[in-house]
Amino acid sequence: MGSTAEATRVEILDAALEAFSEAGFEAMSVRELTRRLGVSHNLVHHHFGSKEDLWRAALDHGAGPTANELLELLGQSVGSPDSKRILRTGMESGIELLRRRPAVARIVVDESARPGPRLDYLYERYLGPMVETLSRFLANSQLEGFRDVEPRVATLYVLSSVSAPFAHAALAEKLGLGRRSHDVYTEGLVDLVLDGLMPSGK
Repeated sequence: MGSTAEATRVEILDAALEAFSEAGFEAMSVRELTRRLGVSHNLVHHHFGSKEDLWRAALDHGAGPTANELLELLGQSVGSPDSKRILRTGMESGIELLRRRPAVARIVVDESARPGPRLDYLYERYLGPMVETLSRFLANSQLEGFRDVEPRVATLYVLSSVSAPFAHAALAEKLGLGRRSHDVYTEGLVDLVLDGLMPSGK
């Protein structure tokens, strides 16, 4: 019984994540979602509460574990002599997360365009800790040859670049950088970022 309930919960969260990313928060209909899934509206309300609660649960379901692993990786590596490799691994892992969950990238891009409670949640839960951790990482990594870069600038640049092929999927396909060329994009982007942060020869 428990496994069935958990499977239903995961199915709802997967579908909600996609629905929020496709329609946006305001236009996304929970009633339409439940109709498509063949579950009762009351069931979703019982498990997740309000539409806002469902949005937060879907986002945490899609991004939470991997995002937390990335923050832990960067946090533990502050002051490491292997900063460049660690940053490369972190960026590659971030892109892999979005490759598996492109809806996360679309939601982050959409909600980042305007102030509000969902952007506040994104910032408090994910983006703010990323800025703080990257600040410490970059400050300590200057000893390893990294440039003195404003961490907020670095965070916005990396986040925008990492999410670009998923947030702008149609354009990425037109440029030949769609799903079958994600490895090409990943390698090129990581090289650009690392070359910008660390002068050649370091």
